[in-house]
Amino acid sequence: MEHKIIQTRTPLSVEIKKTIIYLLITLTALIIGLSAYFLLQTGNTTQRGYMLKQLQLQHENLQQQNEKLDEQLTEMMSSPALEKNPFIKKMQEPTSKVYVK
Repeated sequence: MEHKIIQTRTPLSVEIKKTIIYLLITLTALIIGLSAYFLLQTGNTTQRGYMLKQLQLQHENLQQQNEKLDEQLTEMMSSPALEKNPFIKKMQEPTSKVYVK
């Protein structure tokens, strides 16, 4: 004699409630995960923007400093500045001039 085990079926309303609960848990986890990712990306973007602005300011300052140094170099290499230099005053004039074509 065979004995069959009869499984009791869960009512459809219980299955629907379980499915809704699982769906809500999944959606909540997705929303929390996406929100955390969005906040991290926003923070990184803001930080990169700040660093970019700082580097732009540093670049502008270095360009201004370079322009000032170029002006100083041009001034020092000019004829009046060279004529005032005591080392150049001590130099002797060449006795003969040779020009190369």
